Amino acid sequence: MHTNRIKPTQPTFTMLPTLRTHAPLLLAALAMIATALLLPQHPFVDEYAHWPTAQQFAQGQWPLNPGISTWPTMNALVGWITAVFGASRSILAGRLVIVGFGLIALAAFYRIAQQFDRSAAGLRTAQFFLSPIVLPFCALVYTDLPALACLLWATVGALRRQAWLLLLAGLLACAMRQNNIVWFAGLCLLYGGLCLHAGERLRLWVIAGAVAIGAAWLFVVRLQHGVAAGSWTQSDHPGNLAGMPNVWFALAVAAIVYLPYFVQRLGVEGIRVPLWQVLALGLTIGFTFHVTHRFNLIEIQYFVRNYLLHRTLSAQGMSIFLATVMTTALLVARTRLGERQELLWPLLLFSVLSLLPFSLIEQRYYLPPFALFWAMRASVDRRIEILQLLFGAAAALWMVLRIGQGLHFV
Repeated sequence: MHTNRIKPTQPTFTMLPTLRTHAPLLLAALAMIATALLLPQHPFVDEYAHWPTAQQFAQGQWPLNPGISTWPTMNALVGWITAVFGASRSILAGRLVIVGFGLIALAAFYRIAQQFDRSAAGLRTAQFFLSPIVLPFCALVYTDLPALACLLWATVGALRRQAWLLLLAGLLACAMRQNNIVWFAGLCLLYGGLCLHAGERLRLWVIAGAVAIGAAWLFVVRLQHGVAAGSWTQSDHPGNLAGMPNVWFALAVAAIVYLPYFVQRLGVEGIRVPLWQVLALGLTIGFTFHVTHRFNLIEIQYFVRNYLLHRTLSAQGMSIFLATVMTTALLVARTRLGERQELLWPLLLFSVLSLLPFSLIEQRYYLPPFALFWAMRASVDRRIEILQLLFGAAAALWMVLRIGQGLHFV
């Protein structure tokens, strides 16, 4: 008697992650490494302060450079890591450590983007990190990428209601850059709101941890008699609310960096607002956009931001600037965030609050709000998304090559 034996079906495996999803991530990672290798092996601008401080930490010293405005958390980590590998004399080694932080930031950004549009998360991540105001910082010994990495992981913790991740990454983000306390407060509120929405009770240790971080931040600031770490830099970081010019300039920079995206949205959606709102916004920008910081008024030909500011302050330039900022502001206010549209106005509010303390107009201050906005925004036409990637990558490549020729982009 013969029995028919059914041959078990062999499981089929899909190659996950797919090439389409993760090829952009690999491209962005390789671009970070290539940028570190392409740049001349000598310090640029603030690296003249940050890199020697990191080397002192590598030698077992605990310096506080009076010319550095941020707390030396990044310097200590870079110094100690390069010391472990016996490469504390190589600025390339220090830059590769920053590349490592950039890869950590990339992973966090990707996870945030997955929360809002899983199918476009890889492309969205590559667009951000291959943009001209992000890629150069992925390979310079600056605080911006390490601080952004911590802040993005704190955002992951808030969105996923993982309190330990929110508190640990939030603490490191504040220790990297003092102004991240604004974002930490916003993320704590987001975490609390999501817990209440899910019917969960807020745990006492989470509240105590958040309060302790805030209290420690206030204690250190009071101990230093200001928000800046170094005595030379206190006068350049007064801590008052003089940062409205940064808010307006951030919108102008966004319009340039994400030009294909905003042009597509303008063409599809258009802008229909009452005339009085346009006039009110224009007058507000006109009366609050003042360029007074000494660092914004020097060596215009070498600083991209100062060149743009100089052009803006001309009669013709101000008209273009006003039109650009108003159009971008209205489009940003109408941005769709997928299934979490309720996060739009809190995101915009904390973006403004995070920029208000800065009288110095500098585009690297915009990395956190740009990152969160870009990770959460709804997708547009696929062809425009590809064009945005190519446009940003070309501009970033130009910027990196120009930095190697002596252009000061910061």
